[in-house]
Amino acid sequence: MAKKSKALIWFEYSIVRGLLGFLGLMPRRAAVGTATALTSLGYYLFGGLRRVAATNLEIAFPEKKEAERKRLAKGSFSNLGRVLGEMSQFPKATPESLAKLIDFEIDPALYEEYRKLKQMGRGVIIVSPHLGNWEVLVFGWATFDSPMSYLARPLDNPLIEKLTVGLRTKFGNRPINKTNSVMAAARALREEGLLGILADVNAHPKEGVFVPFFGVEACTSSGPALIAMRTDSAILPMCGAW
Repeated sequence: MAKKSKALIWFEYSIVRGLLGFLGLMPRRAAVGTATALTSLGYYLFGGLRRVAATNLEIAFPEKKEAERKRLAKGSFSNLGRVLGEMSQFPKATPESLAKLIDFEIDPALYEEYRKLKQMGRGVIIVSPHLGNWEVLVFGWATFDSPMSYLARPLDNPLIEKLTVGLRTKFGNRPINKTNSVMAAARALREEGLLGILADVNAHPKEGVFVPFFGVEACTSSGPALIAMRTDSAILPMCGAW
């Protein structure tokens, strides 16, 4: 991919920064509603993304009618707006406001086992898909339980990357560059005990294994399992459902 010019970097940043700032001035419900309306409009404006969504849904749900798949695709665009709207409120968030917003429904016995593992010094890897609001899940866990390191591929716009990292790390979370990350992730587990990974992305064939996913062989990241085995860490699946 060609390197972006400084002009393009600043142009993209000004749009994202302005949008987040505008939404951040609003009350939470208004911000989420406005952002959802904007990304819902994107379904009609960005034909390439719309076609990708349609193709993927046809692969995943061949038994569903086209109208139902279209409804799901529109819902995916809307969900991105809800995520964006919630992120715009991060600068105003407090542990108290997050406690009212997020309901961590965790089996008491499972959570007790999680606490015991941490007390024993064993690492825990929280594995989540891009489902619901993954940003709020990681952000809120820092105040509900403890901050974590999280794997993320840096954005190709360094200014937007710095902006999003600033939002995500308000309560102590720490980013780890997803590229060549195994050593850094293992060190974080040994030193801090908690690592978050969004694992539902297409992996490079050298970094994953092919497993059936909605009837199609998909290259799935072996990173969480590999890191867990190398560090004797436990894996805790979780998702931030609405």
